[in-house]
Parts: sequence; structure tokens; C-alpha cells
Amino acid sequence: MKDIRNALMIFGCAISLGIPLKAIAQENATPESEFPESEVVEPQAPGLQVPESEVPESEVIGEDVAEPVPLANPVELYNRGVELFEAGDYEASIAVLDQAIAINPNYAEAYGYRGASYALLENWDTALVNVNRSLSLKPDLAPAYFLRGYIYYKTDDNNQAIQDFNQALAYDPTYFRAYLYRGYVNSIFGNYQAAVDDFDAAVALDAMAAEAYLHRGNAYADLSDHQAAIADFTQSIDLQGRRNAAAYAGRGASYYALGQYDKALEDLDLAVRADPNFAEARLNRSFVYAAQNRPQRAIEDLNSAIAIDPAYVEAYLNRGILIADQGNIQAALEDFNRVLALNPQSAEAYKRRADVRLAANDTAGAVSDYAEAIFIDPRYAAAYKGRGDAWQALGDSQSALTDYTQTIDLQPTNAEAFKARGNIFISIGNYQRAYDDFTRVIRSNVEDPDVYYNRAFAQLRLGNPQGARLDLQQASNLYLATGNAEGYRDVLDIMSQL
Repeated sequence: MKDIRNALMIFGCAISLGIPLKAIAQENATPESEFPESEVVEPQAPGLQVPESEVPESEVIGEDVAEPVPLANPVELYNRGVELFEAGDYEASIAVLDQAIAINPNYAEAYGYRGASYALLENWDTALVNVNRSLSLKPDLAPAYFLRGYIYYKTDDNNQAIQDFNQALAYDPTYFRAYLYRGYVNSIFGNYQAAVDDFDAAVALDAMAAEAYLHRGNAYADLSDHQAAIADFTQSIDLQGRRNAAAYAGRGASYYALGQYDKALEDLDLAVRADPNFAEARLNRSFVYAAQNRPQRAIEDLNSAIAIDPAYVEAYLNRGILIADQGNIQAALEDFNRVLALNPQSAEAYKRRADVRLAANDTAGAVSDYAEAIFIDPRYAAAYKGRGDAWQALGDSQSALTDYTQTIDLQPTNAEAFKARGNIFISIGNYQRAYDDFTRVIRSNVEDPDVYYNRAFAQLRLGNPQGARLDLQQASNLYLATGNAEGYRDVLDIMSQL
């Protein structure tokens, strides 16, 4: 995922650092894209000024004797280093700040800026050494805590990052960027309400900050408060305009979650127009096309997303699902294989590949893949259900029964698991358990004629012909309504014998 360029205050001056945007929609989704250029923050006066070195006056020996060259002034060198930093010439800035530090080894702000330059050059270890030195000299320097938090954030040490953002805010409760980044980290941790609170604080400090509304919208979406998310994405768009691809994509994802597919498509179209290389927007638009029963358009978007980012796991996964639905087994297997090459810990990829293998009658391969999915995620109910189906196809009813029961334990509302287990109970002659399972399915408002038919069979074996007749009548009505003539005739034959 590409970085979003945002202004970031360090030691009283402005630099630009990257802020990643999370993915908007997954198998449910976040959802991450490129945000337009941020506004330029005018540099303020540098931080603490170090007293200038005194330059001794030379004695005039004669008019032909030149005056000695004054010693370099660390403050002037520092200011020059800051200018180069703000101009984006980070290597030159480091070289000048090296000179300032050589003259004054206790120049905390110079270490801070040198650390920031190394950070922007992605030399994280050296950046961290410099920031630590800055803090050892000035332990109350809020920007240094923020910068160190940023370094930890970029190197995926978010536990340390949030501690430093907390410290930055302890020393400066008005530190806008510290609230913003702490909100990002809280979102990574799944603490979405805490993230909303942080973005609230950021908005209170700067009501014109489009990025704060954008990321608060993402946090609201993670909390499934899509109306609030839409309001924030809209505010972000109003502040930044049609360049705001990330906000259009976020709003489109929330409209999708609310089932408003036309609005979702409109926003995601705008996101793609604003940034044709926005892979996440294309991924999310593919979900909308799929919901509109336009699988080919969805696949085209996923093809484009993969062309933009050849390592885009979610795009391969979703393309594999759509291709499998079209019956292209080999292509689907290739996509799921690609997902597992990129992410060997993807339980969903193993489960999806198992589904395809089961459909292709590679039942043993399906059992193996379902087992891998369960090993990675022992609470993956759908994988237990799939493996139960595979065991049943292999004729191992006892193993199937165990997996269906595990599915129900993990997901007590899984009507398909109750139905499948009920069928096994019928096959092994446990008619009371079969009746109980089919009743659970019917109570979940599933209008399946086979369930009524099978419960009627169980009721006949339990000695309740009147209840069986009622179930058969309902089954015949449903078979007729769905155009299943064979099922309808079978029911009529049985009813004629009662």
C-alpha cells in the first residue's frame, strides 16, 4: 500500500512523512491507496537556539595580515540543515547537521532533525540512534517522542510506537499529529473506539484537517457505524475535493456495506478516476460488481488491481472465488496457490482451495486443505463444515458428524450444518436427533423443501404420521414453487400411501 504524504511538525518546522491507509473491504474489508498531496505547512522558527561560539578578535599585526576565518556557528549550521531538510535534500541536511553536532555535541534539536532525515531516507536504525540521543539531552522534547514513535510505527513495533505517542501528548496535549498517529495505531490494534477518540481530539485541534475526518471515517466503518463513517468521508471530500481518492473509496465501501450499491459504485468510480493506480479502490469496486451479479466486470477490476500490485493477496483471493463460481477450476486453483505463496498463513485460501478441490472430486486433497485451514484458525467454522462435507463424500459419516457438531458449537446459527448433521442422523437411524436438527433449521426460517421432506421421514420413523403429513404438504408446496417437478411427484406418492 502506498503512503499518503502529510505534513508533520518536528522541532517547530515542517517535514513530510508517510501515513498508510488501511484496506477498506475484505471478506467483509478495510479494507488501505494514495491520498492527494497535503497542504504545505509553513516552517516556524527553529527550536532551542544554542548560544553562538565566541569568535576571539585577532590582533592587527600589520595591514598585510589577513583576519583569521571565524569558527563555524552551530546555530547557523543548524538553520541551514533545517532549510535543506525542508527542501527535501536530506543527505545534504545530514552533512550540515553533522558539522553542527561536531561543534556542539549537545545540540538536541540537531540530533532530532538528523534523525528525521535518516527516517525519511528509511535508515531506521540510524534515525533511532539520533532521536534517542536527542531525548537523552532533552527528555521533555515532545517532537522527539513523536518522531521516535513514528520510526517504531514504520518498523511495525506498534507497542513502542503508542508509548511514544502517549509521551509526546503528555508533554504537549495539543500535538495534532500525535493524536492522529495514535489513532492509526489504535486502529491496527483493533481499538476502534479509542481510535475514534484520538481522531476526535485531532479534529478539535484542526477542524479543517481532511485526513482526520478520513481516518475517523475508517474507524467508524470498522465499528460498523457506516452512517457516521459516510458523514466523515463526506466532510473529508468537502475539505479536499475530488482529489480525495481515499475518502471516495471509504465512502463507497460504507455504501456497499449498507447495500446501497449504486452510490457505492459512483464513489468507487470517482476514487479510481482520481487515482487510476488505486488498487484498493478497484478491489472494493469488484465487490460491488459481484453484488450486482456482474462477475466479469468484477474480475476485470481484480485483474487491474493485480497488474498494479502483483503481490496483492486479497485480489488473488477474490478473483479465485469468482473464477471458481464460473467453473474454471484450474484458474481458481492457480489464484489460491498464488495467495498461499504470498501468505502461507492464509486460512481462508486453504479453505477456498479445499472447496474447489471438493467440487473437482479431489476429496482427499480437500480434506488436507481444510485441515490446514483449521490448524491455522481452530475456530474457523466454515472449514469444519467443509471438511465434514468432504468426510461425508468419502463415506466417513462419523468424522463428518464430528466436524458438523464442531461447526455448530462454533456457529450455533449455521443452518447448513444442522441440515447436514440431520441427514447423517437419518442415515444412522437416530431419528430423534435428526428431527431435532431439522426443526432447528425450520425455525431459522429456511424454506428448504428437502428439510421438510427429511423431517417427515424422521416423524414417520418416530410414529407421528400426522406430523409427517403436515411436513410433506409443506415440502410439496415448496417443490412446486421452485419448479422441482420430481420432488413434487415423490412427495405426492408418499402422501398417497399414508
